Amino acid sequence: MFGPDTCGSKSGVHFIIRHVNPVSKEVEEKHLKTRPASFHDELTHIYTLIIRPDNTFTILVDGEEGGSGNLLEDFKPPVNPSKIIDDPNDKKPSDWVDEEEILDLEATKPANWVEDAVIPDPSAVKPDDWDDEEAWKLSLIL
Repeated sequence: MFGPDTCGSKSGVHFIIRHVNPVSKEVEEKHLKTRPASFHDELTHIYTLIIRPDNTFTILVDGEEGGSGNLLEDFKPPVNPSKIIDDPNDKKPSDWVDEEEILDLEATKPANWVEDAVIPDPSAVKPDDWDDEEAWKLSLIL
C-alpha cells in the first residue's frame, strides 16, 4: 500500500509491504519506519514511489524527493529478521567484570628479558640506492 494519510495526528505518506515469511508462511505487514510528511491543503499533489532492483526506493512528493531508503533495512518489523535473537532471560553473572582489559597481577617478564633488545633480521639487505646521509638527516628531524 502506498499513498498519503491525513487522518489524525500521525499523518504522512504510507508505504506498507505485505511479506510472506519464508519460514512460518505467515503474511506480515512491513511499515516504513520514517514516513515523509503529507500535505494538508486543498491542492492536488502527486505521490510517486520508485522501487529499484537493488532493493532501494525513493518517494517523490510533487516531483521532489520526500524520502528514500532500503527495502531490507528501513521497515518495521524488518524484512530480514536479525541473525541474533535476543534472549529475554539472559543476564550477566553476579561476578561479571565490565573492564575491557584486566591487569594480571601475577604476570612477570621472563628472567632473560632485555628491555632495549633489538633482534636483527639475518635476511635483511640494505637497498643499493640507500642514502646513509639522507637517512641520518631524517632521524634528526623526527
